[in-house]
Amino acid sequence: MPSPQTPDQERALVESFLSGLKKLFSRENNWTFLQPLVLSMEHCAHCQTCADACHIFEASGGADIYRPTYRSEVLRRFYSEHVKGGGLISAWQHGRVELMVIAVLLGAFLSGVVSDRLSVFTERPPHVTARRRLVAAVIGGGLFGIGAQFARGCTGGAAPSGMAVMSFGGMLTMVAVFGSAYAVAYFVRRLRSSGSEASDGTARS
Repeated sequence: MPSPQTPDQERALVESFLSGLKKLFSRENNWTFLQPLVLSMEHCAHCQTCADACHIFEASGGADIYRPTYRSEVLRRFYSEHVKGGGLISAWQHGRVELMVIAVLLGAFLSGVVSDRLSVFTERPPHVTARRRLVAAVIGGGLFGIGAQFARGCTGGAAPSGMAVMSFGGMLTMVAVFGSAYAVAYFVRRLRSSGSEASDGTARS
């Protein structure tokens, strides 16, 4: 396809693409595959189960540009903006507005106000200082975000959905989730027990 040489040619090319996209999602032009196509645009959980079934992605050595959800996400954003339209809810569903984060914060604040439980404090065990609790929360939150980027999708969907179709990635996710939880729990229990013994010794002395 030749590149447009003028702004008018570029505008005409974009309008032609959007017109074809709208026809793809119209019942008159695509009544046979319209329903599964719309479902895939509206309800993808990014569980990455399709990546294990994609031969092109596997042959590329796991290159992100060949990941099925990578390419479909581009089409999904065009669909949400130029075909479906909609307001704030649609923008949130397709990754342009984090409405859920805003709603959780606002709901928690209103709940605290209504029940007269609104206060600022650091929830921690007796033997853990507030500073250590905040540092651990920041480190844990950072690791959680890094893990979400490595996972490239919903770990909750990758585990049960992936295992249901015998996906190796789903099985590996389940082993990693529970294995790391048990491994970290051992050190957390040791930390708590050592802290309790230290506080008891201080109290006796």
